[in-house]
Amino acid sequence: MRKVKINIRDIARLANVSVATVSRVINGSPNVSEKTRKKVLKIIQEYDYHPSAFAQKLSKTKTQIVALLIPYERGFVLSDAFFPPLIKGMTEIFDKKEYNIMLSMIESPYIPQKYISLYKRGIVDGYILANVKKDDPFPEILYEENIPFVTVGRVSSKIKNYPYVDTDNVRGAFEATTYFLEKGHKRIALLKGNSNYNFIQDRYEGYILALKKYGIKPDPKLIVEDSLTIDGGYKAMKKLLKINNPPTAVLACSDYMAIGAMNAIFEENWEVPEDIAVIGFDDLYIDGKIEPPLASVRQEIEEMGKEAAKLFLHILDNPNNFEPIILPATFIWRRSAG
Repeated sequence: MRKVKINIRDIARLANVSVATVSRVINGSPNVSEKTRKKVLKIIQEYDYHPSAFAQKLSKTKTQIVALLIPYERGFVLSDAFFPPLIKGMTEIFDKKEYNIMLSMIESPYIPQKYISLYKRGIVDGYILANVKKDDPFPEILYEENIPFVTVGRVSSKIKNYPYVDTDNVRGAFEATTYFLEKGHKRIALLKGNSNYNFIQDRYEGYILALKKYGIKPDPKLIVEDSLTIDGGYKAMKKLLKINNPPTAVLACSDYMAIGAMNAIFEENWEVPEDIAVIGFDDLYIDGKIEPPLASVRQEIEEMGKEAAKLFLHILDNPNNFEPIILPATFIWRRSAG
């Protein structure tokens, strides 16, 4: 009896699974349950299915293009001093391998399926995701679809093990807060960014750990959340200056927030660091002279870009053999810290 000719989509339909799952079974990927694997293989055997050599060749051909996705407002991405060194680091590594970066600044809400389609149509080899919120479902979708990806920063998801590059934000905030404590400050404020990002939660955790180590109970009135911008820091600091017994020191979760905080302090005719000491986070190169010079917790941002690119190239050939990368954060003293 002549066998009915079927394709991979037919197998997926008969097995009631996705095309990506059938592809994983054919390519021997471990990311498939044994029950599903047996069901798919049984159908393949029944219909004597053989992937075409041309299709297999296409599936193994690299495009030499990686998509860098940044979910953010376009204007802020282009003006934020964090992204140029990050992209510079990636470019240095990718250029050596003759890879090109496709930059996409995604305004929220965005449609993940659009970017999955880019990979399935053979336009990109995978994705690097930067500035991803911890509840963003996209990394989990990429994982389920077996699409190569690396995140810059951790994301909270159901994925137990995924490739990412991050900074030791807990340690960085701990060291900055400890500096204030060792200088005798007890009223130390934290200017938080949006709690939807893991790096903000990590910086908050480092701040809390330092206070507890010195036996100081965190005061909720000294923890103010706003955007990671100059305006956000300004508004947050204005709130702090209105409370009884305002802080004598401030740790901001970004350099931009720290600058805004200093502007608010100066507006009230107070001095930095004589009245209120200030430390930022990131140690960005920001145009314009800041007086007094801003102390900050340095992230090795260009190095993050390099490591993200290296990790991406590694997982293309070793999808199940990788280690997440955590880079150090270093407190950099300048006069604003006192």
